[in-house]
Amino acid sequence: MIAAVALLSLAAPAPGVSAPVPLLTVPDLAQRHGALTGRTVRVRGRLAECQPLSCGLLDDERLAAPIAWLSFEYAPAVDAAAHGAIGRRVVVEGIVLAHCWPGDREASGRPRPPCFDRATQFRPLRIVRVLPDSAGGEDGR
Repeated sequence: MIAAVALLSLAAPAPGVSAPVPLLTVPDLAQRHGALTGRTVRVRGRLAECQPLSCGLLDDERLAAPIAWLSFEYAPAVDAAAHGAIGRRVVVEGIVLAHCWPGDREASGRPRPPCFDRATQFRPLRIVRVLPDSAGGEDGR
């Protein structure tokens, strides 16, 4: 028991040091969003389009149907950078939100109502980087 606690303490960051921000793909985030709600993560994908109140990020590894899609809300600093990166592979850092995920259920087990107009699943903080279009070598960190 003491050995297990000691091992866990080695894996946890020291007080005052933040844990590393995980880098996920759009499908990874869609599968794990419940456990990541409220946490800051980085998501890699292809910036599809931006509208006045939201942007979309596509899975950059699978462009055939079904397409994994992440919708994120407007943020002035991110929006300005996003317009120059539309169609490019990017890494976006932000906070995972708890609503508008397809297939989600309420605590009672009932399906949550779908979100339609400007649904946001992610609060962007910044575009970390624009990645080269080649698939090799760059992990986005």
